[in-house]
Amino acid sequence: MSTRLQTRVFVALVLLFFFFGLVTIDQRPKHPGENAFFGHFPDLFRPPKHEPQPPRPIGVPLDYDANLTPPDAGLDPCTVMHPLHGFIDLRPLQLNNEQKPAWTVHGADDDHSFTLGICQNPLRDRADRPAFRDIEDASQVGAYYVDPITKEHILMGQVADLPKFVGRRLVLRYEDGTFCDSIVSAKGERLRRSTIITFRCDHEMLHKASVSQVASVHGCTYVFELRSYFVCPTAANADNLAAIWVFLFILFAACLVFFSGSFIMSFFRKHSTFRM
Repeated sequence: MSTRLQTRVFVALVLLFFFFGLVTIDQRPKHPGENAFFGHFPDLFRPPKHEPQPPRPIGVPLDYDANLTPPDAGLDPCTVMHPLHGFIDLRPLQLNNEQKPAWTVHGADDDHSFTLGICQNPLRDRADRPAFRDIEDASQVGAYYVDPITKEHILMGQVADLPKFVGRRLVLRYEDGTFCDSIVSAKGERLRRSTIITFRCDHEMLHKASVSQVASVHGCTYVFELRSYFVCPTAANADNLAAIWVFLFILFAACLVFFSGSFIMSFFRKHSTFRM
């Protein structure tokens, strides 16, 4: 009787463990088209479906790639999934109202001092925001500098919070800044300043990050590089298939131990019966 009771208790515990495992898996962010209740097993390993992007609209830079993977659905702003290595969270590089200052970079070829924000406005005080040349709304500032001669605030691009991979390089682009000086398009239209921030993983950084200016194209496009260990891919907070595999492995091991133990016990009982 005790053996039967132990068997029933063990089976009940396995079923309960399996049920809670399915509930845990069901809480993960689901791929488009996946069923709402538990989903199908193949859906757990199916890559997310992405809708094709439309052709490059007018005004978008020529290096726009319609085949680039769009931001994954469900991800927070300023985060991105690495195509091969995992999850990247740039939010620790953002401003903190108490301690973190804005990122300030000294120009490599001139006396300009650039101020950058990562996925947000680098200006803290909303009540005392300066006026920017050719810009009416200063709430969307992504990067700027102060002209050393005219003392005007020059907007280098409006803030964006969707970093993207261009090839193997993680890039954050700010566009639609102040009009460029004496730079026009092929159609004779005035171009606006823009900023490109590239991110590089650096495991050996002793401090949070290092920002440097890489280039300035005709004083119209500014390129910066940010190196930090926060740029290094890590495991995502959700939709981690490793946890699913661990759960299935534990369940398989428990069932294997139970059935192999029952088989061994029955084998020895038969032999002991024959000897008697």
